[in-house]
Amino acid sequence: MQAGKSVEVYTPDGLLICRLCFLEREASPVTGLKPADRSSQPTGKEGGRADVETMTGPQRRLLFRLFAIQGIEAEQAHEELKRRFRVNSLHEVPKRDASKVIEQLLEAQGGHGDGTPV
Repeated sequence: MQAGKSVEVYTPDGLLICRLCFLEREASPVTGLKPADRSSQPTGKEGGRADVETMTGPQRRLLFRLFAIQGIEAEQAHEELKRRFRVNSLHEVPKRDASKVIEQLLEAQGGHGDGTPV
């Protein structure tokens, strides 16, 4: 059995209610795949190497926030982002491309593109 951690929940009387066991294992932060399985990962729109870093969660949230400021929300924003990046899924968007679009949107909305708030 692999090393891990466990959490136990007891009643006020000391009776064990539940025990949760967590196993530790290495996983890719992007897809949850083990590192050996990365070769089956999508390569992105450029058909490049599988190790291209994809858009981060904070980048994705900022893009949706910038679109919301323009009145484009939810599914409409999602579809617009897929169209703009020319991808079938936002999981395919390279981190570098997301940064470029964020900078463009910030500049268009009067931001500075340097981390200064909109």
